[in-house]
Amino acid sequence: MSLPEGNEIEPINTEPTTTSRRRRKKSSVWEHFTIEEVSGGCTRACCKLCKQTFAYSSGSKIAGTSHLKRHIALGSCPKIKYQNKLALASATKSDGETADPPKRRYRSSFFSGVFDQDQSYVNLAKMIIVHEYPLDMVEHPAFVAFVQTLQPRFKMIDISTIEGEILAMYQKEKQNLMQVVGNMPGRVSLTIGLWTTSQTLGYICISGQFIDNDWKLHRRMLNFMMVSSPHSENALSEAIGVSLSDWIIKNKLFTITLDNDCSSHDIYSANLRDHLSNKNMLMLKGQLFVVRCYANILNVIAEDVIASIHGIIYNIRESIKFVKASRARDEKFAEIALQLEILSAKDLALDVTTQWNTTYLMLLAALEYKQVFAFLETCDDNYNEAPSDDDWKKVEVVCTFLKLLYDSANVVMGTVDPTANIFFHEAWKIQLELTNATQSEVSVVSSMAKVIHDKFDKYWKDCSLVLALAVVMDPRFKIKLIEFSFSKIYGAESARYVKLIKEKPTT
Repeated sequence: MSLPEGNEIEPINTEPTTTSRRRRKKSSVWEHFTIEEVSGGCTRACCKLCKQTFAYSSGSKIAGTSHLKRHIALGSCPKIKYQNKLALASATKSDGETADPPKRRYRSSFFSGVFDQDQSYVNLAKMIIVHEYPLDMVEHPAFVAFVQTLQPRFKMIDISTIEGEILAMYQKEKQNLMQVVGNMPGRVSLTIGLWTTSQTLGYICISGQFIDNDWKLHRRMLNFMMVSSPHSENALSEAIGVSLSDWIIKNKLFTITLDNDCSSHDIYSANLRDHLSNKNMLMLKGQLFVVRCYANILNVIAEDVIASIHGIIYNIRESIKFVKASRARDEKFAEIALQLEILSAKDLALDVTTQWNTTYLMLLAALEYKQVFAFLETCDDNYNEAPSDDDWKKVEVVCTFLKLLYDSANVVMGTVDPTANIFFHEAWKIQLELTNATQSEVSVVSSMAKVIHDKFDKYWKDCSLVLALAVVMDPRFKIKLIEFSFSKIYGAESARYVKLIKEKPTT
């Protein structure tokens, strides 16, 4: 039988070659590699998992397998590295029995667990810093015994030594941060926090926010110092002066955000602004220097609103305690709600008195069960804390104001990286709602609105300029949003306020 042209049979070479004899692969590395032919008669070893190739043969010359062993044994292959970690993690079963070892294992310094005393000290210092553990934990017998079971060669250090480690780490991190701050292209904004301990010791916390060369936002604590009277003007000025000098940022200061009370805020901001403006250290002569904390003003207003009906809130708390005191009362309360056809998805729960948002949620849920509380008082002689109809009307008014603050706080706090342009949207809506509420014909609404409007209006006057500028620089809104919002707030006089935004920063 003849074959078509172009399909000649190649002669078979029956002589065994040297390479065929030498390529009898007995090494265990070939469980992980395959041989692939490349141009020029060369071959390469290809890792089955990560597909990386390595030189194997070039003509009659064959490379060894040492470099292939290193690839799988030293953790160079990411797949092998991951599988070895899993094997180590499952090496001991939960009942204490040792699992069957893998068929083939490679000795490697990667898994040798070389002990480093100095690095262990560093990790111990980091643990104490991150978790705020007491320094004397290094002398706790139980902790020392635990560490010894993990690594008998580790020599536990005393309090003074670990304190030195922490201070050395602090100095190193401070130098790194000073380098970042020194190279930043823009300015830094400071946030001042005031703290008072149970021992009446006062502290001032100064944090800095800035953007680096890679447009990454940084929030770092710069100083935390004890002062005799943190709420005094001199203490604030001195603390900020120390921070500006310590971090060499006198010429890079942009704004300062305060959370102290309004009176000290006025005195402090005026004196420090004049001092820095005279030295030409502030932008626009300090017009954007003072920024009040938006979250703080929301907290202050919410606390005032809650305080206006503190007696009613006390009755509601006691009512919820009464219902939740036993399972029988809770079931009886649910039966009454079912009889009155009150199908609410909200559950009664006590608030945390220091967190006004939980108080708002408690009042909101109690409002839906106000008829149940009234009915419960008529059929249970042990319960006499039900609020009256007038009380519930006041609660409704309070919830209206708290909802305004609660929704605004959620928008700001719910943003991962809140920037200045989002605050104006929330602030002008609250300013408008409070202004309208002061003109309400309902006396309870107008009287409550006037009290809280005075405080928020002060924030608005202090910060509307800097917040408006942030919106003007937002390409989605620019000056149009300022004109729209001011027309709602100021009415016929809005043009005058818009003109201030356009011209004041340049004066």
